[in-house]
Amino acid sequence: MKIIRISYPTNSSTDYPATSLAIGYFDGVHRGHQVVIQNAIKQAKTLGILSSVMTFDPHPKSVLGSREHTSFITPLPDKLQIFEKMGVDLVYVVSFNRDFSQVSPIDFVERLLVSLQIKYITVGFDFSFGFRGLGKAHDLKLLAKSRFQVQVITSVNSQVEKISSTNIRNALQMGNIEKANYYLGRRYSIQGLFHSEHNHFFVTPPSIMPALGEYLVEVKIHDQWVYGTLYINHEDKKLPFSLYLIDPPTSLPECLEIQFICLASNDVSQLGENPVVKKSI
Repeated sequence: MKIIRISYPTNSSTDYPATSLAIGYFDGVHRGHQVVIQNAIKQAKTLGILSSVMTFDPHPKSVLGSREHTSFITPLPDKLQIFEKMGVDLVYVVSFNRDFSQVSPIDFVERLLVSLQIKYITVGFDFSFGFRGLGKAHDLKLLAKSRFQVQVITSVNSQVEKISSTNIRNALQMGNIEKANYYLGRRYSIQGLFHSEHNHFFVTPPSIMPALGEYLVEVKIHDQWVYGTLYINHEDKKLPFSLYLIDPPTSLPECLEIQFICLASNDVSQLGENPVVKKSI
């Protein structure tokens, strides 16, 4: 998979390949996002062109001053790995800054999308673009002017609500790992540095950490997965995360990937006293 970082306006002298494109921030790359991206891949195969994804870095809301978007379900490196596993050929990472936030919906199409030689675009039903998100999915169809096709994917829902990044974020913050994992279509995972002497785990990317509690997890160590327990205590400002493993190998990498299985306990007073995993490192 090729990654191209671009800024607005694009370089007019660059020869971009024809692609079928999925557009979105795609935080979490959840089940709804996957349908959008899979459709872009499907159309690329039909047309005999490359499949591509356009995402933005950093998050538009963080640039515009929202304090709610300083941590993410999938930081950019994780998101790119998921795109690659899905079979995406090319990813455009668009630099989002205040100047770009002022671009009109018309210029977003004429000076960005058209210059990239896009032949087919897939977006979600709630897609918006341009200054203050004034451009909507139906506007994209009108602005295409037969230069590219546009397909809008309808909402993907659970039995009770829309599957969305917001609802996954809320589930994680409530410790509802099973719900978050179902909406994601995979286990929620984080990466971080591990200091085995005191079992301390330090989250490195700006990942969302679940609610306070004791979690059953699986940890990737070299090429194997090992069960363990991760204790999260946001009230401990110095060392909020502690990790314990079952039968850990003799050597451990400094950086670990942790996948969440379920919440074992959210009783603050009992954290660490009766761990699911009794053998520490």
